[in-house]
Amino acid sequence: MKKEFYYENFVKINELKNKYKQGIKNKFFKKKYKNFIKKLNNIPENFWIFFNEKEYIKANKDILEDIKKGSLLNGIEHFIWFGYDEIKKGKRRIGSIFPFYNEEIYLNYNSDLKEEKNKNPNFNAFIHFLEYGYLEYLEQKRLAIGFFHFNWDESTQKKFKEFFNEEEYINANPDIKEAIQKGLLKNGWSHFVEFGIFELQKGERKLNTFLPLFNEIDYFLWFEDVRNALFNQTINSPYEHFLFFGYKEILDKKRTIPGFSTYYYFCPHQTDKEREEIERFEKKPLISIIMPVYNVEERWLKLAIESVERQWYKNWELCIVDDASTREETKKYLKSLNNTKIKIKCLEKNQGISGASNEALKLAKGEYIALMDNDDELTPDALYEVVKAINEQEAEFIYSDEDKIDINGNYVEPHFKPDFAPDMFLSQNYLSHLGVIKKELIDKVGGFEKGLEGSQDYDLYLKVLEHTNKIYHIPKVLYHWRKIPGSTAEGFSNKDYAQEAGRKALENAMKRRSIEAIVKNGLKAGTYKIDYKIKGNPLISIIIPFKDKPELLRTCVESILNKSTYNNFEIIGISNNSEEKETFDEMNRLENLDRRVKFYEYNIPFNYSKINNYAVNNYANGEHIVLMNNDIEIITPNWIEEMLMFSQRDDVGCVGAKLYYPDNTIQHAGVILGLGGVAGHSHKYYKREDCGYFHRACIVQNLSAVTAALMMVKKRIYEEVRGLDEENLKVAFNDVDFCLRVREKGYLNVFNPWVEAYHYESKSRGLEDTPEKIERFQKEINYMKQKYSKILLKDPYYNPNLTLDKEDFSLNSEYKGFL
Repeated sequence: MKKEFYYENFVKINELKNKYKQGIKNKFFKKKYKNFIKKLNNIPENFWIFFNEKEYIKANKDILEDIKKGSLLNGIEHFIWFGYDEIKKGKRRIGSIFPFYNEEIYLNYNSDLKEEKNKNPNFNAFIHFLEYGYLEYLEQKRLAIGFFHFNWDESTQKKFKEFFNEEEYINANPDIKEAIQKGLLKNGWSHFVEFGIFELQKGERKLNTFLPLFNEIDYFLWFEDVRNALFNQTINSPYEHFLFFGYKEILDKKRTIPGFSTYYYFCPHQTDKEREEIERFEKKPLISIIMPVYNVEERWLKLAIESVERQWYKNWELCIVDDASTREETKKYLKSLNNTKIKIKCLEKNQGISGASNEALKLAKGEYIALMDNDDELTPDALYEVVKAINEQEAEFIYSDEDKIDINGNYVEPHFKPDFAPDMFLSQNYLSHLGVIKKELIDKVGGFEKGLEGSQDYDLYLKVLEHTNKIYHIPKVLYHWRKIPGSTAEGFSNKDYAQEAGRKALENAMKRRSIEAIVKNGLKAGTYKIDYKIKGNPLISIIIPFKDKPELLRTCVESILNKSTYNNFEIIGISNNSEEKETFDEMNRLENLDRRVKFYEYNIPFNYSKINNYAVNNYANGEHIVLMNNDIEIITPNWIEEMLMFSQRDDVGCVGAKLYYPDNTIQHAGVILGLGGVAGHSHKYYKREDCGYFHRACIVQNLSAVTAALMMVKKRIYEEVRGLDEENLKVAFNDVDFCLRVREKGYLNVFNPWVEAYHYESKSRGLEDTPEKIERFQKEINYMKQKYSKILLKDPYYNPNLTLDKEDFSLNSEYKGFL
């Protein structure tokens, strides 16, 4: 910024002073001069150093007209008399690249100023803007000033109409749709031209269903190219950029919105292909959607019912039971409904959600039952996808992915779920919505359980799934769960009645299944932990291969001896080409320390698989095998019990643990197939206390594989699959391959985060950094890709909408809102 403005501006100010001094002997001019000096003194002196008069005039063409007419000497005169007050009130801009000043924005978006205002109530934000903010804005050091100017004329209207999607605009704004239906509006475009364009800029109106409300200040702050375009004056405002460039770039996934960009829900549109497919369905069952209603706001209930009426698949009925609502608008709206496919029953006495749901079941005539809350929404393709699964998979229990929809209509928090994972389901009701169940199964278990309100769906699912294994997961968002303050979708605490109801539902399930177990609350609301009773006192064989590094061996073995609360174990250490005297001294010391510790030598070229197989086949006497790296340090005292309670089950194969780096970030929270090409660790580098994607880092769950750095498996299963693959996978991926072969035998693999340990990863063997190691590693990668080509791209315990590039459960870069 040119500092010579200081000289130019003060010359003009002196000219103005002289102008008003000329008639000072006249009372009128004397008073005018005093007022001029008073207004001039309101303006900080250093403001004139940087004030650009030409830019001020350029932004305000009326000033130039007044100068030409001779009513003003220059732009500075206007600023002193009028501009100062008009700019302060947001009625005039200080320059062509400046927004209209707004004190609320200036304070709220600039935390230092907000803090100063809180400390000092007399702090003058506008004086700060003139004295400092003006220059800081020009230097792009302080950008949040106020609202920008936008010119909406015929040419801009014509230009934007090319991008405008009227159907999306109407769907995103139900009031517009209603006004069109009543004949108050011609169409969506006419509303947008007259009102919507300005409401959108203010963040009061949505442009479509999947983008959040527009915020011009955030848009300006987020994108450097937008700021550069404004300062270079190739655009007039950030809003202009959004309309003509940014909007299309966001749709094309070329521009991402921070905090929102990872997820869009695009409402699908039915094509002839889907219409023809529905006609060809062999099975076209009636789907009964049951909806208990109680004191819901009319607007949410209306949106819920309209989402049902928009279904592509038409063979449905909606069974509504009002649970003695006291809210007049709810009752009035239900009475106004006129659709023969909607059955309504009003209860005289409140029965709670379980009772009302059972009453809705009595109305249902369908072969399948879909559960729906009275303020949520179905996607238009929801029932089509469900009936498609019934036809193609003969499914009896169908569930889908889901997201949440906030009160502004933004789609957030998508939950992309795994296929059915029984142990994960016992940790939390991840099946949730959309749930569709064959009615005969619901009848068989007696419907919803009174007394378990808040977790009545969870209880129903637990009961029904004891009678069918025809479970199918649709990896698409088919349900929008409404986030209303106070709702379960908004969140609930461990003290909530729903949490206790869920715990009781699990407790009941354990009793029905004759399983001795204690059900506890998990680390997070909505999660649970089941402690299964240990059967007997089986011997556990802990296999630890190593090469030298006596300090690691000491830490590993002593952590087992000093912390373990389960005593019936043996430690089998296998030295592979150790050379250091300190190593053998430590082996002797540890053997003398505890009779359960034994060391053996197996001096072959390093082959992790072969070393472990040798130890199991020759020395392990236990009923259960623990494979453990020598760089493990146990944290959890009852780690053996935690692993054994799952390993003892007939249906379980491998049991894995939660491992941390020394800095308390996660190293392993289970294995996801396909990550990085072959397999990777879930939630890697997350903080220890972080529960991850929908709590998956802190709940027991089934996974395709777990790491053998710390893994338990029954010895008979180890032998059944012939151990680790010592021919093709000598070092890498042998544990993944082992787990997959165990799973092929019909066993479940379990990740248990309640078993915690430190893992000083690969310290004894080093990195894959020599030509020989790199060549061997690449061969092992190629072997895995060839052997498991299909499953590596579709891990059933992951979701195809999630990325295979990172371990953080973020969206697949190819995600387009639907599959």
